[in-house]
Amino acid sequence: MLYRSTVERVALESLPGGLDGAFVVKDLGAGVSCRVPIAVFADDGGTLPHGKTPPAWASSDSLPKLTALNRSTRLAGVALGWGVWQHFYPYFDVVKTDWQAALPAALTKASEAPDELAYLLTLRELVAKLHDGHGNVSHPALRAHSLLPLALQWAGSDLVVVGKAASVPESVAIGDAIVSIDGKPTGDCYGEVSKWISAATNGWRRWNSSRALVADYPTRDPAQIVFRKPDGEPLTVALGRVAEGTANTATTKRPASGTELAPGVVYFDLDGADTLDPLMPKLVAAKAIIFDLRGYPGAAGVELMKHLIDGPATSARWCVPVIRRPDRQDVEWNESGWNLQPVEPHLKAKIAFLTDGRAISYAESIMGIVENYRFGEIIGSTTAGTNGNVNPFRLPGGYVVSWTGMKVLKHDGSTHHGVGIAPTVPVTPTAKGIATGRDEVLEKAVEVMKAKIGGAGQRGE
Repeated sequence: MLYRSTVERVALESLPGGLDGAFVVKDLGAGVSCRVPIAVFADDGGTLPHGKTPPAWASSDSLPKLTALNRSTRLAGVALGWGVWQHFYPYFDVVKTDWQAALPAALTKASEAPDELAYLLTLRELVAKLHDGHGNVSHPALRAHSLLPLALQWAGSDLVVVGKAASVPESVAIGDAIVSIDGKPTGDCYGEVSKWISAATNGWRRWNSSRALVADYPTRDPAQIVFRKPDGEPLTVALGRVAEGTANTATTKRPASGTELAPGVVYFDLDGADTLDPLMPKLVAAKAIIFDLRGYPGAAGVELMKHLIDGPATSARWCVPVIRRPDRQDVEWNESGWNLQPVEPHLKAKIAFLTDGRAISYAESIMGIVENYRFGEIIGSTTAGTNGNVNPFRLPGGYVVSWTGMKVLKHDGSTHHGVGIAPTVPVTPTAKGIATGRDEVLEKAVEVMKAKIGGAGQRGE
């Protein structure tokens, strides 16, 4: 948890504004206002007035069991969640959402939700209006129990098959693009699931939508899906939904870290990697290195930065809000970040980083350093544009909510949220490339690195 509550004790005569300074009056609309205490009065015996916990509330066993099948529980959940973000979400100055209008819309949907799943989607739609890549709502009992038997990926405007379960007929091939699902064009299906996806950039929204269309989009069983083959021919197939856990993962595999993709050009997959040590001799000897950060790195991500810098370096600017008044008034910010020192051996090879819309949070902390210190080419597409500590909390009925509680600015103080790290060499995979088993982003990186080690110039040029 990023946030914590601390108690500051001051004498009443030292309180700014005296007794009046202990309250804030807020206009609630329609002629209604409230007087909110921002200071609690206490003596040596505790807060005033002194009281005791009622016996009925002393044990959780006696408390009511809250469920989203109850209308009042649903309304309370919306009000609580909206209030948390109203006071603590740090990016309203960037996302420009109409947060005041979001409350009555969510309350109306919550009041009419026929079941717990409909309420889950109502909460997700509310969170999506934060445009926060960390934003999500889940419930342990409401996971998808059946899926379309496909793995999908966006390739430009095409939603392309990149993996399939054993139940899918051979006529459906890797690289086929989905034209429609149950008679609805793919673009319309994407629009339906997008309203439940909180994202600061289209890259993160599209990456998550490719999974939401498989798991969350309501289809018939079997679903009637129209595909477009690489040669343009249509194919209509009825695909039965399959149980959760059935293999339908992408078939494209990345090279093993340490693979020499061209003379002098070494590949290293940072996605999940915890250390560079076993391959450090290869990295030191390489003329060019391609680091793959299309995903989420392990400890090797920050470790690598220390082998690339030649002097002290910092991360982007991490800003924790200090909030004492309602509605984000008079917010103060405590700023921090990584302070990195160089570590031997220093990697002197030409460098390229692969990234795309699935790189979020810690991955963007790494890519932000790469961008600021110009360690090399950034190849692929823009990152998720969401960084900062995740703040989870629970709403009545067992719903778990996550969101971003810390503001992150780029090294120069400019906006990162919704901007992300842009590529210096943009590359978008194509349906044709996927159909033929090619990794076009990696291929472009090899081409760029071969050109660099074939000519003069400094690293990153």
